[in-house]
Amino acid sequence: MIRSFSLILILFILVSCKNNRKTTLDGHSAIIKHDRYYSRKYETYIPNKEDINRGLSLFKNSIIESDYFFKDSPDILDSVYKQYFGYFEEQDKILLINCLCELWDFPEAKNEFNSKLVIPDDGGICYFRAYINLDKNTVNLIVNGE
Repeated sequence: MIRSFSLILILFILVSCKNNRKTTLDGHSAIIKHDRYYSRKYETYIPNKEDINRGLSLFKNSIIESDYFFKDSPDILDSVYKQYFGYFEEQDKILLINCLCELWDFPEAKNEFNSKLVIPDDGGICYFRAYINLDKNTVNLIVNGE
């Protein structure tokens, strides 16, 4: 009896600790709770649904106003993989929305997408992101390869 309880407790602890860096929203979106770079440099927070919805709205408007190739396709955000990460910069609440047209083709890619920010060195226009200041309603849109 005690052995069974111990095994169940250990299994519960392992499963609970396994997901401490991620929250998968759906197959194409994930909230990243910890990032090696940002978590050392900034105070972080876990974005809630309201933060994400406001951020997506500001991001969509920024796309429409941009000079990038996808300015005529503001619905592009509906078809890409998205990662959400929150942090504070000089007291302002920043939501980073990281977008990828596709996931890399190796077995760990899906797990990496759900657990850490995937920001390639280049990769071209298939990778883009926005740093959204939720307090000032401003967006800094960055497209790789530009």
